[in-house]
Amino acid sequence: MSSWFARFTGRSSGRAHHGGLALVAAALAGCSTDPSAGSVGGACVDGACDTGLTCLSDLCVDASSLEPPPPAEVELAKIVSLAVKDNQDNVATSFAQHHPVTVHLWLLPEHGNHQHTIQVGLIEALEPGQDESTQHTCQLGSFEVELLASDQAVPAPVEFSHKFIIPNDCLREGDAVQTFNVWVAIDPTHAEEGDHAGIPESSHNTQFFDVNLTDTEGENRNAECYLDLAGQTGQGCIVDLEVHASPGLDVEFEEFELETEIGVVPRQGSYACDDGVSLTEADCLAAGQLWQLATELCDTDHGAPVLEVDGSFTLFGAEAHDGVTEGPVQPDVLDTFGPDAKLRIFYDFCPAEKVGDAYDCVAGESYVPLLLASTEHADFVCSNPAYTTQADCESHAGTWGPQQAPLVPSDDFADLPAGEPHHFHHKIFVEDGTAACSAYLGGWRDYGLFNLRVCAVPEGFTEDSHHGDHDANNCIVKQVQLIPGSFPEQGASNLEMVKDWGTSTGNDVVSANLALGTQNYLNLSGASTNNYAVANVGGWFSFPVVNLWAKANANVSIVGSGYDAGVEVFGVKLWGVADEVPSYHQTWNVSFQREYCMTYNYGVAGLGLNVKLCAGGSAGIDAEATINAATGAGNPPFDQSTKIGQATLTVTPYAQITAQASAYADLAALKGGATGDITLVSLRVPAVGDLKWGLVSGPSLVVTGAASLDLSLTLLQGSINVWVKAWQPSMCGWWPCSDWADVFNKNIAEWAGLNYSYNLFSQNAQLTLF
Repeated sequence: MSSWFARFTGRSSGRAHHGGLALVAAALAGCSTDPSAGSVGGACVDGACDTGLTCLSDLCVDASSLEPPPPAEVELAKIVSLAVKDNQDNVATSFAQHHPVTVHLWLLPEHGNHQHTIQVGLIEALEPGQDESTQHTCQLGSFEVELLASDQAVPAPVEFSHKFIIPNDCLREGDAVQTFNVWVAIDPTHAEEGDHAGIPESSHNTQFFDVNLTDTEGENRNAECYLDLAGQTGQGCIVDLEVHASPGLDVEFEEFELETEIGVVPRQGSYACDDGVSLTEADCLAAGQLWQLATELCDTDHGAPVLEVDGSFTLFGAEAHDGVTEGPVQPDVLDTFGPDAKLRIFYDFCPAEKVGDAYDCVAGESYVPLLLASTEHADFVCSNPAYTTQADCESHAGTWGPQQAPLVPSDDFADLPAGEPHHFHHKIFVEDGTAACSAYLGGWRDYGLFNLRVCAVPEGFTEDSHHGDHDANNCIVKQVQLIPGSFPEQGASNLEMVKDWGTSTGNDVVSANLALGTQNYLNLSGASTNNYAVANVGGWFSFPVVNLWAKANANVSIVGSGYDAGVEVFGVKLWGVADEVPSYHQTWNVSFQREYCMTYNYGVAGLGLNVKLCAGGSAGIDAEATINAATGAGNPPFDQSTKIGQATLTVTPYAQITAQASAYADLAALKGGATGDITLVSLRVPAVGDLKWGLVSGPSLVVTGAASLDLSLTLLQGSINVWVKAWQPSMCGWWPCSDWADVFNKNIAEWAGLNYSYNLFSQNAQLTLF
């Protein structure tokens, strides 16, 4: 067994729970009722006792029996449940070397706010009668958690999880499979002296392993742990895992985010009269004919993609860089498969409908490929093709810059180290002449909601993994709203009422940024409205503050109509509602309070201050949503309609988040601290999106729209003061003395605050869309 593991599993003699009064009682036990004055058990004489005795409460006691009482011992945290899952979030018992495993822990918080290091590893499961000294063990890794004091009478367990890659040394050389138990440790190396005043080092550590090992304190906390916390069944958290040698490479998407969930498909087109003679809309209508769309093309503007995405994927199954050795362990794991081995990332889409809890392609439809801008370097060219050098180009009023990136069906990756996330940013287009354009302008034009799928496909190598379906994590599907762009030179084909607004302020100590807006669209696909407010903090402490949103859409196809709203505070989603419905009316009034703390080591005047920033406050949404997408006519101006729709949101996202900064350090010759009170963000953003449409012959839509956005905001107001004093010699009159002297005292950050209170946007419209 390796030395670090032996150090973690050292035994202690258990806990002492006696206090000072018990010691006094023991010292006085057996004393006579009429002792001599000044002797053991006798009365003190003028506050004194015989030599070697101590006067305590007017009685003489043996001083050697008075050991100082031990400090109060408390449990800082306790593991009450454990689960091990695969990359599809299923509880599993079989994993492979160099592949991921996710460990979930439920910790019970005790006695205030504490940060802890959680260390996780594997230890060989023993056969009956097998010697413990032969056990093989390995570390999976560690992660940090913060437990906040609970205001509940009975604190609820808090779940934490972390993904690890099973390292090379978990299997002995030559082993194809081995059964292990999971071991978990809280603060295994013990806290430094003074980290938690009054708490001995032995109480900082909670561990459980397999059936042959107990806690470092000789206790059996495993008996208080449950594999099924909800059902309180399966007492004990002994988990058997089989670890196999790596079966091969496996690709897994780590992240995939859309920069916006609403995409505009640019179009070109022209209108003509049915009679083939009238050249203007007025003449055509006067002749009793229809003025309608004659030609329609997808207009690819490489500077305005339909959608933009950010994401990352990881290639598991081969040895990853250990983080210590200089240089990569394996620069490119695909080298062994030959020069043509690569990973292709491509995109496709289809109109979406909800089936159960998931979104599938609308019945009878299938995915159609999309194009993306090439990420390869583009040559520099002149805007005037007659000039081929930068000097000639700019001397003739031309613009010298990179040529437009070609559109390609996929992005190919060839240089892929294992175990490291590979990030990508893609711009996606619907180009004229492709199947995507024909489908969107054809049978899909009445749909508003679409599935956007991204897939990673190996070429020149095959995948394999420890879970049954290694292709299951090769694709991700997201829902997007796609709306047709207008023809600026021909007439109205959509109505947009959009206002996005943002600002930022601060410095490298603390900064804050805010983005908010209302996005309202009416087009031949229907109506959609989206209102949002997002705030983040950067500088020493980088964390998301609030993310508030509410959306609604009513589609002409009726399919896909629905709503989505939610509240995130400090990166945690506290509330959310979403559904696909053709008709809906609901009022939401939700508010949440939460606290989040971080630390930063700030060095000044020779002193390192661990500055703690605790942010807290409330955030929520007051909203009323009405969604309607139905067949039939409505009230004027929709009384001639065959279908009507409405997407109305009256929303007020709000947040009041403040923060307190604090620090204190006291050394022999230096002491210092930091204090601060900051309003990070205080906002109310009333927004209204009231969109209605009616389908009439043509086909065309009669639409009405009203949108407004107001703002009441205070962003980053307050200060952080830091001070340091040094013990320095000085003169007290004519004699020398020493005293504390200020060596640093100033506000390292001070903000007056950005304050706004006004209407950002207001618009009303009524027109017919063709």
